[in-house]
Amino acid sequence: MKLNLDEMTAADVDAAYESYLERFKSLFGDKAEGTFVKFGHTLVQRLGRADFEARLRNYVEVRTRCRSMLESGSTISDAVTLDFEEAAAWLVLKAPNLLDMFSGEMG
Repeated sequence: MKLNLDEMTAADVDAAYESYLERFKSLFGDKAEGTFVKFGHTLVQRLGRADFEARLRNYVEVRTRCRSMLESGSTISDAVTLDFEEAAAWLVLKAPNLLDMFSGEMG
């Protein structure tokens, strides 16, 4: 899947949503849409397709912002780190360590 908002297609979102549903079901069982569960330290709910797309776009925006900050040498605050972790949790993804995530890209 493309992690660029300008290049993300409906097919990319559909594929990401299917993967999300598989992750959600494997971790929490067959839950109805809207059901809340605890993922790590974050309370999240099983998302419908439209809500998932909004959360996916948020994740990509936060990820892009973090990458830009690291590339420019900026310090990433705890608030930004928490935003990234929460955005990932809503997609039932464990947020990677930000420095480790981009270290291979930056050399």
